[in-house]
Amino acid sequence: MLREIYILRGSEVLFWRQYGNSLKWEDIAPIFLSIIKTLENDTFSKKDTNFMTIGRYKITYISFLELNLFFFMITDLTDNDNDLQAQINVLKKEFLELFEEIIPTVNNPEIFESFNPIADKIHKDLRPKIALVGFSGVGKTTITRLIRAEEIPMTHVPTLTGEIVTVKIGKLFFNLWDFAGQESFSFLWPDFIKDSDAVLIVTDSQLKNIDESKFFIDLIKTEVPNARCGVIANKQDLPNAMPPEEVSRIFNLPAFGMIAVDTNNRAKMIKIIAEIMDISEQISPLLKPLIERDKEMEAAEKSLKEGDLLSAANHLTAVANLSFELGDDSEIGTELLNKANLLRQHLGISTGTDLSSSKNIPSREEQLEIQKIRKQIDSIETQIADLELQRQRGLISEAEYGEKTANLKREKEELIKKLKFQ
Repeated sequence: MLREIYILRGSEVLFWRQYGNSLKWEDIAPIFLSIIKTLENDTFSKKDTNFMTIGRYKITYISFLELNLFFFMITDLTDNDNDLQAQINVLKKEFLELFEEIIPTVNNPEIFESFNPIADKIHKDLRPKIALVGFSGVGKTTITRLIRAEEIPMTHVPTLTGEIVTVKIGKLFFNLWDFAGQESFSFLWPDFIKDSDAVLIVTDSQLKNIDESKFFIDLIKTEVPNARCGVIANKQDLPNAMPPEEVSRIFNLPAFGMIAVDTNNRAKMIKIIAEIMDISEQISPLLKPLIERDKEMEAAEKSLKEGDLLSAANHLTAVANLSFELGDDSEIGTELLNKANLLRQHLGISTGTDLSSSKNIPSREEQLEIQKIRKQIDSIETQIADLELQRQRGLISEAEYGEKTANLKREKEELIKKLKFQ
């Protein structure tokens, strides 16, 4: 998994983007400076992609000495070198295409924040592989569907050859592998688990299955010794289910209790994956909408308990909009908006107040219009950043920059007003 991107001009950080917990800056800075010194003096390596291992992390780096630029990606050890080489070259190429002309003179690193979407695309292209392993019937497929918010199967249908799906945590993308648990397919297990960034051992929390599932520890150590690991102690609602603390002791791995057939446990399951992958909710920008949505939902529930219906309606609207932004099921977002507007309608009837929010429940077309407006706002923000680049490069005059930027900002304000009244 890509955890951090650094772009330095000499010893100065021009760009930094973080996706997960990694090396501390005070630890990595001396290493960067040592690498930079080597690249400046080593004609063999200065134009090539290079790799270095520090603890459980891999540093991929490349230089562009004409502008004293150095590009670094910090990833897990499980990331493929060929993939890393391809992506760091994309990083270098895209950054130079956007900023090469202004790099010698620019003194404000904020100008490079417009590079965030390209960095996020590189992260997406290096998406981690998470493997769910366990014997037949323990709930691997149910957990996969829980994460994807699909209908939960109430009767077990064996996964015959394995399934690969893309899942998201916030805006972070993962490949989730759920492979066949029957022993007749055991010859496939090494191939399925190969190159996994994380492995989740799934058990049914019964002593017999737990004891048998210790087999997967040896498989992991042999095939993916650098993978992050944890145990899902599923089916905690069954009689004699062992508590996750005891399961953790047996496996000597972090263990998490789960009832995967309960759809209310989706958020819990996502947090488990984030913990195993060591993705901090505080530092990853692609998790921010998910965090905000959880906070807004808690605030909505609190407002309802306190009888503050207007506040609850506003928080529910925020939850719905964040759901649309995250690309979740549009029906969920629409349902939340419907509930929010029912609350507003109720307030309008009971108080007689002409609230701007006490309107008719928006149709699906209106929901699409909301998404369209949000995209237009994003486009304007990109245009403003592009104009700043053109100004820095001397491609447009200060007067033209000021006029165009002012027009775009006015257009953005009008769109924000429209969004508030949708």
